[in-house]
Amino acid sequence: MVFSNGNIHVAIGLKHILENDILEIVMEEPAEIESMPGKDLYHLTGTLDAANLSTMTYGLIDKDEIQFKIWIDPDTYDLHQMQMIEHSGTNFERIWMINFWNFDLAYTIEAPIP
Repeated sequence: MVFSNGNIHVAIGLKHILENDILEIVMEEPAEIESMPGKDLYHLTGTLDAANLSTMTYGLIDKDEIQFKIWIDPDTYDLHQMQMIEHSGTNFERIWMINFWNFDLAYTIEAPIP
């Protein structure tokens, strides 16, 4: 994704965020996810700077630090699931879940009709 702010153009995506915005990361015990029962995946948790994530979601996710969990296939290193947890005050928690599947398939994306 490319975002423009005046004369500044910034390329942002999950790959960029996971490569550049992680502040802290911990390798947890391998774990299964609901969509892949019986398969132990790498399970990592941590904190990331959410400024780029906020830009990518047009402000739906707050710009502060955010907690995350990711599950990665140990054989292919494909990212299968990402969970992001926002904390706002002491009484509010918002959880964002992204699931990934159908890796290495070709897709045709057509421009919307004006």
